[in-house]
Amino acid sequence: MKKVISLFMAFVILLSITSGLTFNVYAATPTTGKCGENATWKFDEETNNLIISGTGSLIYDESMDVFRRQTVYDSASGHWISGKFPYKINNLIIEDGITEIPLIYNYPYVFGGMYIKNFYIPKTITDLSNDFNLNSTIEAYYVDESNPNYMSNDKVIYSKDQTELFAYPDNYKQEQFSVPYGVKKIWRWAFNNAKISTLFIPETVESINYFIKEENVTYVDDSAVFSHYISEYVVDENNNNFSSVDGVLFDKVKNTLLNYPSSKKYDKYNIPNGVKIINSHAFGIADGDKLKEIILPKSIVNIGYQSRLFYNLTFYYDGTEDEWENVEIGYYNDSPSLNVIFNYVGKYGENIIWKYNSTSKTLTLSGTGAIDSFSDADDSSYRERPWEEYIYDIENIKIEEGITSIGDYTFKNLGEINNIEIPKSLISIGESAFKECRINQVSYNGTNTEFFKIKNIENNKELIIGKYNPILNELLLKTIEVDYKQSEYLELTDEYLTKKVTNIINNNDNTIKNNINVKNGYLYINNINIGKIKIGYDYFPYEYEETESENIKTNIELLHDIYLGVLDNNDDNTLATFSTQLKFLNDSEYNKSDEKYVSDFVKNLNITKPYYYEVQYDEYIKEFIKAEKNQSWKSFWNYNDKIASKYYKKEVSNNLINLTIGSGAGGTEGSLNYNYFESGANLAIFKNDILYNVYSPESHYYINESGIKCKYSEPFVPVIVLPDSLPDEQIESYIMQKINNDWQNNDINGIVKGAKIENRIDIENGYTLKSAHNCDSIIIARRSDSSVPSSPTPGGSTSGGSIGGGGGFTPAPTPEDTDKKDEDQKPETKPAQPTTPTDTTEKSATVKVNKALAKKKALVIYWNKIANVSGYQIQVATDKKFKKNKKTVTVAKQNTSKKTVKKLKAKKKYFVRVRAYKIVDGKKVYGKWSKIKSVKTK
Repeated sequence: MKKVISLFMAFVILLSITSGLTFNVYAATPTTGKCGENATWKFDEETNNLIISGTGSLIYDESMDVFRRQTVYDSASGHWISGKFPYKINNLIIEDGITEIPLIYNYPYVFGGMYIKNFYIPKTITDLSNDFNLNSTIEAYYVDESNPNYMSNDKVIYSKDQTELFAYPDNYKQEQFSVPYGVKKIWRWAFNNAKISTLFIPETVESINYFIKEENVTYVDDSAVFSHYISEYVVDENNNNFSSVDGVLFDKVKNTLLNYPSSKKYDKYNIPNGVKIINSHAFGIADGDKLKEIILPKSIVNIGYQSRLFYNLTFYYDGTEDEWENVEIGYYNDSPSLNVIFNYVGKYGENIIWKYNSTSKTLTLSGTGAIDSFSDADDSSYRERPWEEYIYDIENIKIEEGITSIGDYTFKNLGEINNIEIPKSLISIGESAFKECRINQVSYNGTNTEFFKIKNIENNKELIIGKYNPILNELLLKTIEVDYKQSEYLELTDEYLTKKVTNIINNNDNTIKNNINVKNGYLYINNINIGKIKIGYDYFPYEYEETESENIKTNIELLHDIYLGVLDNNDDNTLATFSTQLKFLNDSEYNKSDEKYVSDFVKNLNITKPYYYEVQYDEYIKEFIKAEKNQSWKSFWNYNDKIASKYYKKEVSNNLINLTIGSGAGGTEGSLNYNYFESGANLAIFKNDILYNVYSPESHYYINESGIKCKYSEPFVPVIVLPDSLPDEQIESYIMQKINNDWQNNDINGIVKGAKIENRIDIENGYTLKSAHNCDSIIIARRSDSSVPSSPTPGGSTSGGSIGGGGGFTPAPTPEDTDKKDEDQKPETKPAQPTTPTDTTEKSATVKVNKALAKKKALVIYWNKIANVSGYQIQVATDKKFKKNKKTVTVAKQNTSKKTVKKLKAKKKYFVRVRAYKIVDGKKVYGKWSKIKSVKTK
């Protein structure tokens, strides 16, 4: 407390001193002057360098006012206003002999009000412990190498042994800064006004500012103010003194909230339960900050002095008014009392009380009688529910005994709900009460007969399937056995898998007992049609990992996922999702010698991807229309993968090997020509129908107008066979008529002879179907589908792999393939017998994940950059084995250390890992995975 008062009085004294200062405007700039008893300054107008020389300590001198911006008091606003800097000093060079820069609090400060870019410290200044951090304009500090106590590294000042960090230059702008490993102490003001967004703190840091421990309570001295630019702290989980949660700085045991980043973009912050102390100045609230509300847990016992605007926020306290009276709060003399709202509690109607507990994320409704109806959000008479503000946070609902009915739309759009407690007193439920909810479990003390007697239960199918979700989930977690070999996975259709799932559900004792069955593709519970079932099959949903190969050899099913969705009959809204895996019954035994054979075979492969894939028009358009009608693009991609697999099988002469589209499959939907995205599809390599390896064929690239290297998109192009008797002048009208009759797409409004891939590669016999919405399609029309177009010449036309008519071939590169190596242009070498080459490739170092930050349906992942790598691969999944809901993201930049992974499930715990890779001879060589982090999405 004494420290706070002394600092406050110093600030008052400062204002009284500066208000009386006279600021002179010089007609001509002096070039020399005094700045100490034995110290002088000299200014070089050509270089804008300010040189300080002499001996002893520096002092404030009015002769240097010419370099300071003027500050005047504006009586209208009540603020001090600073003008422009008269000069921008490039380099402030303090020469040997100067021994002291006085304490920053000894106002007026020697270099106050000056624009200084680079600051040079001599060997003779050996004490910087007095709150050393100078002007906010400084971009770099440089310390003489002979200085016995200090050194500079990457513009930052450290102690000589680099165990203490003294000053980070305020104007050294970086997205993130990692305090070096080995630093034990970060001095006060070290990051004051530092223009960095993310501050990483290693495990070695023991103190920040004045780190104090008293009676098992840890806090930072009340004058500690970090930069207003920082938006998050990331503390190494092995640090024994500090920790971070959601970017906020705490002590290790999370008793004390040390600092809330001023630039954090939340308008509401929920302080974790268990925090007892809010450190003084933990919230440096400033004008324009987004934070408006703070949720205080019952565990809070002390709130230290904060910035003035902190007291204008709204506070929600998860306790009673009596408990609040025992909380100690630090106020300044004119600080207003905190605006506190006690708990998330309210009345709804005369007899219903609702309460939301932010810790357990549970909405509880108690009382007697009915919960009134609400209108749909699209209705003109819509009114918000009392708990509307928390609908995206609620994970559990508890309806207590005494409540007899739930009104219309009461819990609509709450998303995923872990558990709902339903009382026996409930006798009716309104329309769409649980619409757009995914309920994992329903707790009901009554019998099944009583449950289904609740009025209108049949129109609240989310609640029904939630009640029986545990039974279906346990059943469908079991592996589905299929009568296929591993290499035949492309033959698995949605219809086949749907029949398999139907048989599992209909022939289980528990489902029979609970009257659960599937009829004609619809799920029934207690004779109520819940919704239609839809199968989603992801084969090789993520890349085959060599680091997990031992696991995969004994469990190939890790590379296949089955999803069963139950869809609402009215609007296809997903009521529930269940996941399972496959078991291939016709597997052969894994053979160690075959593993070696396939590995050697892959090392000698040299296959190039086509610019595009040709496919028979009638067959392709039939599958395309079926996918459009059923909105089942998974099955359409299954068809495309079969087409592409045929192309690659023709490229290999080894009859013992089978190639099939595997990891990396999937692509972009658009127009009539679907295409593989990113690096294109990889190939799964089978021998005797057993998976042993994968191979990624070489891609064709071009350099776009911006100089960026881009991959050709590998579209699927349908081929129309023209009648021999059709005159040339009628070809366009014939194609348009056929397209209009078959596709019936009103978007196509014309046809142009000629077509290009990426507007660069001409297609022989190609035609462009012009779209009204700038989404043109390409087709090929020729007299005979048995013809094989010639290979391209530079600047000429080309063809892709012809499937179902022509022979496949490897097209020669065009002049735009400027980054292709000479060996890429050689014909494929197909070994008669595999050899055993020695792999001398050096793999990348292991990546360290610093932080995984939760966002709404997304994660932001930070890691340490590694030198001499080509990029990074990130994987997230909902289990530690990275089997469920797995998503793989590639970052093709070595200097990147942050990536946002989007389109994840809300309020779901995800596991995260990262590894680096190098490009060696056109192929990715991966390093080891990082340690796994876990975080729950919002």
